[in-house]
Amino acid sequence: MERIYSEVVCNYNNGDGFWTLDAWYPNNDNGTVIGVINELTGGVYLFKDNDPLAEEVANEKVKEIESERIEILASYYNSLTDAEKDEFLRLTGNQ
Repeated sequence: MERIYSEVVCNYNNGDGFWTLDAWYPNNDNGTVIGVINELTGGVYLFKDNDPLAEEVANEKVKEIESERIEILASYYNSLTDAEKDEFLRLTGNQ
């Protein structure tokens, strides 16, 4: 697969549960979002063409998300109300 982008980064969380994959075409100072990665599941959703650099950056972010998953889930759980925690435990069979 041939490279399309001169630079790809994944360092911005949009606040809606996704990290953005931002890329720059060669000789173009304007970046574009080529995809997003779910901050909890690590699911990658591409909007534009993939290339080896984008794949490498996305894979690194997914590894980071997976390594921090327990802490992220604990943080989400702790932010729930008591009623939401009870419902979560009921739905997951952990009462």
